[in-house]
Amino acid sequence: MQIAAALLVFAGIALLTVWLLEVFPSYRPFIAWLARLNSGLPLGPYRRFYETRLLFPGQEGAPGFGEFLAVKELLAIGGCAVFGFLLDLPAMFSFPAAVIFFLLPDIRFSDRLKRRREFLRRTFIPFLDLMTLILESGVDFMGSLNFLRGRFPAGDLTREIDRMLMEIELGGTREKALTHFAGRTGDRDIGDFVSAVIASEKSGGSLAKVLKNLSATVKTARIQRAEKAAHEAPVKLLGPLVLFIFPVVFIILFGPIIIGFIQ
Repeated sequence: MQIAAALLVFAGIALLTVWLLEVFPSYRPFIAWLARLNSGLPLGPYRRFYETRLLFPGQEGAPGFGEFLAVKELLAIGGCAVFGFLLDLPAMFSFPAAVIFFLLPDIRFSDRLKRRREFLRRTFIPFLDLMTLILESGVDFMGSLNFLRGRFPAGDLTREIDRMLMEIELGGTREKALTHFAGRTGDRDIGDFVSAVIASEKSGGSLAKVLKNLSATVKTARIQRAEKAAHEAPVKLLGPLVLFIFPVVFIILFGPIIIGFIQ
């Protein structure tokens, strides 16, 4: 009974973590004190790792490192208190629970980045097709970007393009702005796009032809990834079937028979 209650509490705190991170700005005054204490901790590599991920698209409203670490600490203390004191479970349960709760914000943040990258990858293909058509009509690279700037649907990709154009307008070189654009997104297809644009400018070749070939390559790679995921699906479903579905079916089918024999 205690284990079932612990699992329910675990699920509740996990949902609370998701909700707390979504409405995080409302709790900044409460967590700011603990965040200031965290500023003195020697966690340079972890801080740099987190702040690097903050540069990815869609992370403008994410909390700073100190506040993020404060949420992790509060969740760890809360999880340990729930399992160790309220449920009166031994330390072998409360300590792993504290570790799991401490890692929940990282799991949530990584999942958010993964979904953002997938959305960015899906919107990049129509953007690349439209840009190729505009370049084939005789417009140059900057002209095609400015044309799509206000016409392409709003999202992470358009915000990053606006940021890149603003960097160029403020005096930065085009190559550096494109490199920063690829580094912020962290997407391989966008990195290939930036490399193709820079190489085309240096060689003086036809950018429209290069992007047309790149678009075909990106679409082919996307189809191959979809086929690979479809082939892996039966293997991934085998584990849940064996662990959860088959035992329930056996209990339903043979449970009454076994009980009848026992009686």
